[in-house]
Amino acid sequence: MSNVLYFTITNTGVFTDVPNDAWYSEAVYTANEQGYVGGIGGTNFFAPMNDLTRADMACVLYRMAGGKINAAEESMTNEEQSYISDFSDVDPNAYYAKAVAWCTKVGIANGYGDTFGSSRAISTEEFVTMLARYAEVTGTDTSAEDVDAVLASVADGDEVSSYAREAVAWAVENEFLAKGGNLIDPQGTIYRARAVKIVVDFQPEQLDGTILAPDADL
Repeated sequence: MSNVLYFTITNTGVFTDVPNDAWYSEAVYTANEQGYVGGIGGTNFFAPMNDLTRADMACVLYRMAGGKINAAEESMTNEEQSYISDFSDVDPNAYYAKAVAWCTKVGIANGYGDTFGSSRAISTEEFVTMLARYAEVTGTDTSAEDVDAVLASVADGDEVSSYAREAVAWAVENEFLAKGGNLIDPQGTIYRARAVKIVVDFQPEQLDGTILAPDADL
């Protein structure tokens, strides 16, 4: 009697720098499958510990909403260009231009005077504020029962800037942030693996693009 061995071949190793046993691997692979993120520069490297930039955060949210971003993207409409025209650091031909235009249009993100801060590493509180604004656009209630009490429950909750307190409290209360006794690190930059874990916890499946309407070209 012969023994037959069966092997299951999986394609989970999408990124060579994301070990399958890493705490963030499942979230990264989910985000990749759902179209939220890809490799750096089209490679199979995810760079999990690299800081997330503001431009890439706009792209993540745009894709979560059902938007598509690729190298063959069509030219932007005049309306789209009008939303980024004041930003000297957003080239209309950049891969993130449509995403920034949409985020600006619906109030998810603001600029810094005449710049968007495209290449600037996003801080944790900026990241969570943008996520909360996105959540509101999707119809999610982002209020916290008691902002002061929620932030007081975290060791560095008193370091959160005033503009971000409600958003951060919402994220903490729903265990998207500072879970299991971890810190918020509000002014610190947020690395890609941590950012992806948070957005996947909030929204594990890509939306169908409906909230991009009525501007279907966005």
